[in-house]
Amino acid sequence: MVATEDGTPVGYVAIEHHPDGEAYIDFLGVAPEHRRRGIGRELIRAALLAGRDLGCPRAALTVREANAGARALYASLGFTEERVLRPLRKGFRLP
Repeated sequence: MVATEDGTPVGYVAIEHHPDGEAYIDFLGVAPEHRRRGIGRELIRAALLAGRDLGCPRAALTVREANAGARALYASLGFTEERVLRPLRKGFRLP
């Protein structure tokens, strides 16, 4: 789903239907100059409704531990923290 303002994309969200019946919010992004205006909140709400339309009564997502703004947004929408996952870096890089 894409949020637009005057025909210009300003944010997006992607949702997946997982085999266990849970919706997974895979990506959320809002252009920096459009943040803190409720666009991310509305995108998440739209994604949750789409998940329910797909038959998913629950939803999950992953957010970086250091992303305090996103974590506050998700908490305000009723998400609760289940566990903290810390990425394991393998060190692969393109030269």
